[in-house]
Amino acid sequence: TGLPQFENFIVFEVASGISTNVFRLVNQEIEYYLRIAPEGENISTEALIHVLAAQTGVLVPSCIYYEDFNSNLSRSFMVTSKIVGQPVIERPRENSAIVAAAGKDLARLHSIKIGGFGWFDVKTPHCKKLTGAFSSYIEFIFNGLNILDRISVLKEKEVLSKDVSDKIHAFILDSAEKLDFTQAALSHSDLNNEHIFFNGESYSGLIDFGDACAMSTYHDLAKYFLNEPEDYRALLQGYLEINPLPAGY
Repeated sequence: TGLPQFENFIVFEVASGISTNVFRLVNQEIEYYLRIAPEGENISTEALIHVLAAQTGVLVPSCIYYEDFNSNLSRSFMVTSKIVGQPVIERPRENSAIVAAAGKDLARLHSIKIGGFGWFDVKTPHCKKLTGAFSSYIEFIFNGLNILDRISVLKEKEVLSKDVSDKIHAFILDSAEKLDFTQAALSHSDLNNEHIFFNGESYSGLIDFGDACAMSTYHDLAKYFLNEPEDYRALLQGYLEINPLPAGY
């Protein structure tokens, strides 16, 4: 592996379902996962996310060890425990109970409140606090995502008609006050059935926090609805048991 503390482990690359370079470390007694940060980035932010989530009761891989920079890998890396089981996407049967349990864990994750909105700093070593890069949700939408510029590009390329793009543009501007959430939560930001695990008939945990950010609590719910519409109601049912949403959400 190039890591002396894991020299007795066999390394297998994980090919799918992840947003970071991930490898399985296996010996006769135990199995870990090695997550390697992209060049120029630091894994300590993701390590802190795992620690905070676990402290809140969310079933996530435990952070066993991490380094801000390893000379053998020329990268920052983290080693985590294994979540037992398989992803829900591989389950041929009905998933409502398992997905509802994942919804409860998502609500627990959202109980972790974050200052600022948007992406976390992944450059600074030894991260001690999670903070979004933008001071408000509106600043993130307009200056981080450059949403109005993107709409203009789609209009210029004739993906959207002028009438439709102008209506979207006006809707976003008119709705800015409603979109200006005052408090961000820790968001998984890539929630789908590849990242929800089950073991037997039971939910066993969430994986892959490589895209996590500071966002509205609605962000994960909306993304899951787009990714997994058939299982959305089950996820929402579990979520609402832990974190009731305001009327008219």
